[in-house]
Amino acid sequence: MRVFLCAPEPGGAIGFALINTASRWSAPVHEAKDFFEKIIDPVCYVSSKFQTVFSIMSLFQSLIDWFQPFSSCVVAFSGGLDSSVVAKAAALALGDHAEAVLAYSPSSLQDEVDDARAVAEAIPIRFQAFPSFEMDDEAYIANDRDRCFYCKKIRFGDISRYAAERGSQVVVDGSNADDLDDYRPGRRAVLEFGIRSPLAELGITKAQVREIARLWNLPNSEKPATPCLSTRLAYGLQITEERLRRIEAAEEFLRTRGFTSLRVRMHADELARIEVSSNEISRLAESELRSEIVEEFQRLGFRFVSVDLSGFRSGSMNVGEINNSRKGGGTPPD
Repeated sequence: MRVFLCAPEPGGAIGFALINTASRWSAPVHEAKDFFEKIIDPVCYVSSKFQTVFSIMSLFQSLIDWFQPFSSCVVAFSGGLDSSVVAKAAALALGDHAEAVLAYSPSSLQDEVDDARAVAEAIPIRFQAFPSFEMDDEAYIANDRDRCFYCKKIRFGDISRYAAERGSQVVVDGSNADDLDDYRPGRRAVLEFGIRSPLAELGITKAQVREIARLWNLPNSEKPATPCLSTRLAYGLQITEERLRRIEAAEEFLRTRGFTSLRVRMHADELARIEVSSNEISRLAESELRSEIVEEFQRLGFRFVSVDLSGFRSGSMNVGEINNSRKGGGTPPD
């Protein structure tokens, strides 16, 4: 099925037309609207920002078209924004021949499986979840700079075998164009197993992914990124389930105090480094709240509690790695 934008209707509303390429049937705008109201936030109908909506519509049409050469696919799914948009496109293109598969472990948030299942039901797409055992890999728990490679090698290996057993034609992930500029050793595992990344291949950025999710009215369209808990540990600090649960509890405590964009990073000597949005840093110094945070973090097992004055930065543990790779040193980003 192809989607075409027509010229704005009187009053600023945008007209749509649907063409079913298999039957060469076309629907007039007023009939197509009934279809779009089921998959697109109705506010887009009355948007006067025609060019912006047109651009996003073109992107998601390109994403749907990307799947057309395949008869079936498995999406390496986390329930996060990127893999959800990919799963939505796969479901629209392939219907029941698309499946979202989640591999989870102690490094996942404890409610990740339930959240991912809820997103899959909203898409909707078939969903499967099974445990992954990277915690049994000594190379992974040593937490060197290739940690994500060891993790993804196990998880993508499991997902690839699952897909092969079911005769799925292609396995895809949610890597976007911006991920190619970050330190991503896990990309080596993607390439090793021949996993495709439609967002990255189409040059779709994180910001554009979020706009597509809004257009499709996905339930996690405004959800902040939630990478695995192991990314909160400084390189060289051994990964243990106790440390992962401690970090998760510390972050949840801060959320109960009204913080949203945040990370609790763990360094040597049981030091916690708190990152929150720059406009919320001053709140952490308020006497009563500061005392509550220190008391709770020490109860959880941290010896020292610090605040990063640079504020919340996704991937801040990788800043040095990106700079080193651009200078030709260290392990290059994937």
